[in-house]
Amino acid sequence: MSGWPWPHPTWALVAAAACCIPAPLVSAQAPIGAIERNRRAVLKQALDSRTLSAGAEGALLKALSEMGLKRGAIGIDHAAAAAVYERAGLAAKPRYADNVLRKIRVIKSANEIQLMRRAADINARAALAAAKTAREGATYHQLRAAFFTEASKLGNSPAFMSVDRMSSEVGDAPIREGQSFFIDCVSHLLHYHGDYGRTIFVGEPLKSMRRATDALSLGWDAVRERLKPGLRYSEIKAIGNEALRKAGYRFDVAFTPHSVGLMHTDEPGRDGTPFLVKDDLALEENMVLSVDLPVRNVGIGGSAHLEDLTLITKDGSEQINDIGDRVIIV
Repeated sequence: MSGWPWPHPTWALVAAAACCIPAPLVSAQAPIGAIERNRRAVLKQALDSRTLSAGAEGALLKALSEMGLKRGAIGIDHAAAAAVYERAGLAAKPRYADNVLRKIRVIKSANEIQLMRRAADINARAALAAAKTAREGATYHQLRAAFFTEASKLGNSPAFMSVDRMSSEVGDAPIREGQSFFIDCVSHLLHYHGDYGRTIFVGEPLKSMRRATDALSLGWDAVRERLKPGLRYSEIKAIGNEALRKAGYRFDVAFTPHSVGLMHTDEPGRDGTPFLVKDDLALEENMVLSVDLPVRNVGIGGSAHLEDLTLITKDGSEQINDIGDRVIIV
């Protein structure tokens, strides 16, 4: 935090109190850089106008007072903030506002859409590059390392990579010839997330796995054709399942939609629930949507998944990552 150009002197005090880091002494062995000059100037301005607080909570209470937030309804996003109000006996009524922020974030601005396009493109390219390194004798750990490395090289910050139904980074196994397994890759650019899933065939797969990935492709195409403002999450599931049924497939596919943005699952839940319980949202213009399509059956010779990011437009939808290579054969 020492180099950040704080927008308000009060927050410089909060940061200083929370970190307990005094302004560093000047050694005069080299010129002071612009970041450090700015940091010291903002801190001096704050200290000239008020005294330091004994701790972070005291500094926060001062900030609340200066900003007129000691009474009324105050939106919070963490229980710790409510505890501060309660201990201080303030007249304000803290209200959990995480869902409000999530509702705002669902609709992306033009700048956010630009960031989402870039993040999704990099994420998909990094996932494909990593997938093509899969070989007999390699491991899931090495596959994750390849994705993390490639995403970083291209400019994204890697978040996680699920491999063959395992999301934990401690989960590992050797890759073998004839294996079929899925990857689900997430990374972000300035906190805007890409989300991409594919199935990898290492050599010749079983017929059951080819049939499973064919089913995913057909179901995803059926859903993509119908994506537009007004369509509800529940209808997405129904469209996908009906397409599989009509084509004679009997696979259990999730068809789970979720908004993507500043968080991997960037959407509101039902108010009043302690955990995120999704509402049956209707799609809106400028949402960025993922539809997770993992096959949930076991005993089919492996695992399969398909996932892309879609921008909801005024009267339809647009893919923001390359949707080719639905199955990666190595």
